[in-house]
Amino acid sequence: MLKLADIALEALLRKQRDEHTATDAMFNLVYFVLGSAIEEQAFRERWRSDEEHSGGEKQLIAAIGTRFPALRRCAGVIIESDFEKRFKEGVAAFLRGLEAREAGGLSIVTRVKIGNARCAEVFAAQDRL
Repeated sequence: MLKLADIALEALLRKQRDEHTATDAMFNLVYFVLGSAIEEQAFRERWRSDEEHSGGEKQLIAAIGTRFPALRRCAGVIIESDFEKRFKEGVAAFLRGLEAREAGGLSIVTRVKIGNARCAEVFAAQDRL
């Protein structure tokens, strides 16, 4: 992880960010990478129990119950998730957010809300909680 942190920090510093901003951004990126790796490994072990993933989907639906209707609705999509694609999209969104913040543009939260209708629905649901 130190190698990843060093590479990320060097790239951020080259973009003429101050040390504090670059360091904070580096930690956020490293946390994202670590979290993604842990989630993918745990997810595959826990929910993808067979070739067709039907057993995992049944387990996920049972765990979700009726308390989390949006998760229940998308259980099949969750099981079939493409972790590589999700990871690349997450890193790209993170970097766009840094660039927008630097340029005085939209925040990363605003960009995600506008650019991704599903995320906008999540933010709207979060506001109701």
